[in-house]
Amino acid sequence: MPERTTPRLARDQWILLADLARGYYVDDRSKVELADRFGLSRFQVAKLLRTARDEGVVSIDIRDPRSWSPHLHEGLAEALGIDRVQVVDIEDVSDEQATARVGSAVMQALKETVRAGDTVGISWSRTLDAAARSLPELPPCVIVQLAGALQLPGAGTLPQVIQNLGSAPGITTLPIHAPLLVDRASTASDLRGQPEIKEALDRADSLDVAVVAIGGWLPGESSIWEKTGDGEREQARASGAVGEISGRLFDSAGRPVVTPSTSA
Repeated sequence: MPERTTPRLARDQWILLADLARGYYVDDRSKVELADRFGLSRFQVAKLLRTARDEGVVSIDIRDPRSWSPHLHEGLAEALGIDRVQVVDIEDVSDEQATARVGSAVMQALKETVRAGDTVGISWSRTLDAAARSLPELPPCVIVQLAGALQLPGAGTLPQVIQNLGSAPGITTLPIHAPLLVDRASTASDLRGQPEIKEALDRADSLDVAVVAIGGWLPGESSIWEKTGDGEREQARASGAVGEISGRLFDSAGRPVVTPSTSA
């Protein structure tokens, strides 16, 4: 039964639509058969079936195996103790397509979250670097780059996008013109002391929204894995590292893991 309490159709019209819909969708009769049975043309039947959908006589529920149940999002959010989770289906797609899907979901969530006057921090990762191409139009806000970028093939989009946003009305950007990793602690200290970088890092202490990517401490899962040596990787593992955010390692309890390559 349709949910509309005050139908715009007369009772006899409603009954005709219901009979046609039942014959077509339930009894699997063709439009030609229905036309003969009800004394209509095939084109009239097609038009009436469209009307049946428009008026709520027929509702179509498509169960797409690629779709995720809302209960999955809710159950995962509850298990993690957070307010919201967005699950993205990346099954049976290439790594590039998976990155695009995740990035698109992140940018859509960002668009729905940011409010005028917010300070938004965006960190570098391969996913966020790729997703930066679809960065949505944002209200007036401050955008802070939270970390430098790695020099990887095809990378460099995020810093460029953040820099370009500086010309948008109402958008203030605080980019970090420095790499994510450097060879010496003294170099990192010198970079952090530069006025522009110091301003960005200081502003990062008062964020309203932060966009970061979490990578597992495994080959292919972490942006900095390939940039560290075997000894450093094993030392990090031995110290309990299971994941990484912008070069910062953490253990299974979320505690920081400090190694020579991530201490500065």
